[in-house]
Amino acid sequence: RNDGRGIVSDTEGNIFIADSHNRRIRKIDASGSFVSTVVSDNNGNSLEGKGNEVRIGFITALTMDVDNQVLYFFDHDTYRIRKYSIATDQVELVAGSGEWGRDDGTSTEASFQNISSLAFGPDDNLYFMDQTTLRKVTLSEGGNAIVSTIAGRWDDGGADDGFADQVRFSWSDRKDLAFDVAGNLL
Repeated sequence: RNDGRGIVSDTEGNIFIADSHNRRIRKIDASGSFVSTVVSDNNGNSLEGKGNEVRIGFITALTMDVDNQVLYFFDHDTYRIRKYSIATDQVELVAGSGEWGRDDGTSTEASFQNISSLAFGPDDNLYFMDQTTLRKVTLSEGGNAIVSTIAGRWDDGGADDGFADQVRFSWSDRKDLAFDVAGNLL
């Protein structure tokens, strides 16, 4: 049983797919004739390391940076946002304490519930939907990411407009985020 939970493409025409039930990120080359696995769960003991030697869980969201060098994904089994560097074949932690929750804070303090989408913003930060809230990971060179809630409330959801702390989003399994050419979050 397969369940793709994220599809992104690079400027060369390669397509990357989060093959969630198989616990892999796969690449279809630009010609469409060859599929390879770039990150896979080999029951490794580590959350960081080479793409085929780490432990990977059920991936529910996938995005790529603007330079087409790094894939970011949410591993639902470990409640962490991780990244895969294509050039170095390395998986690293970005944010998440490993506990289910909704805490904002530093990369090791923040907790997540059910991230359903990730988008890499024009400001070089990650944006994501976590249940009924829109949240952000402010990335830094030193790896000290900060997670914050931008909009929405932690409740049953709804469709209320208003200021950031008043707006309500419907809770559903799938939500998509994207940025338009002007840098607006859609």
